[in-house]
Amino acid sequence: MATTQSLRQTFHIVSISDLILCHLSPRTLVWLSRTCRMAHQAVTRFLQRAYNINRHLSRYFQDPLQFRSLQARTGLVISGSNALQFLDRTSYPE
Repeated sequence: MATTQSLRQTFHIVSISDLILCHLSPRTLVWLSRTCRMAHQAVTRFLQRAYNINRHLSRYFQDPLQFRSLQARTGLVISGSNALQFLDRTSYPE
């Protein structure tokens, strides 16, 4: 019972769960999310934060939604190192 309580506390405290989950590969995150409901919820919340395209684009644009609207109208796609940074959950300096 103590282990379940510790696990619950770990997954419910965002700063702690993010410190753990940010080091896992996408494949491992999927595997972890299939272990129990608690892990699934924690991984789902983490993925929503980790893969937030508006937050990622805010490094480059004051209004990411306006840029995304331009993408939709013109068929513009993001590629190269910027796409890699987003998918890899990293950020290159400069």
